[in-house]
Amino acid sequence: DTIKITVNPIPVSNAGADIVTCPDNTPGNIGAASIPGYTYFWSPAAGLSSTTVSNPSAALTIPGTAVYTVTTASLGCFSTDTVVVRVNPFPLSNAGADIVSCVSNTPGNLGTAAAAGYSYHWSPSAYLNDTTISNPAVTLINPRITPYIVTTTALGCVSKDTVTVRVNPIPISNAGAAILTCSDTAPGNIGTAAIPGYTY
Repeated sequence: DTIKITVNPIPVSNAGADIVTCPDNTPGNIGAASIPGYTYFWSPAAGLSSTTVSNPSAALTIPGTAVYTVTTASLGCFSTDTVVVRVNPFPLSNAGADIVSCVSNTPGNLGTAAAAGYSYHWSPSAYLNDTTISNPAVTLINPRITPYIVTTTALGCVSKDTVTVRVNPIPISNAGAAILTCSDTAPGNIGTAAIPGYTY
């Protein structure tokens, strides 16, 4: 009498490469192409388009980390593999409060103190002492309104913020012409006609 013993191979589980993304991007697909004769089961199910295909799409948009495990079965044998999907948060962009100044003053600094792990880029570059720091000095001296945008990057994610710098002109003071009169004559008016928006 004879008996036939068949030893089936362990199926290869492939959960795919780890994924790092940002809240404004969908991570895409995990896993790999399907192999004929294999069945798949993913866990946990949260955020996956399917738990029974070889390469489901992951739709995580909230910052955090998820670890997915795929169990692959074939001919009664099983194997598992895991993949990590990390959604990094947006960095906090802070261009600072809007600035109103006069042509006789330098407006000061934009932005705020630097945060560890953050990189910065300001545009436009005009009148800034450095476009790659968190709080560049701005030296606008002519009357104008200029918006500046800071782009902040951290862990591959990007955010933006805007600040407006307004430099107002110096008002014109005019006390009028010198008056020469006599003791028996009223001098009359000094100064000039009022200009809208001026206080005296």
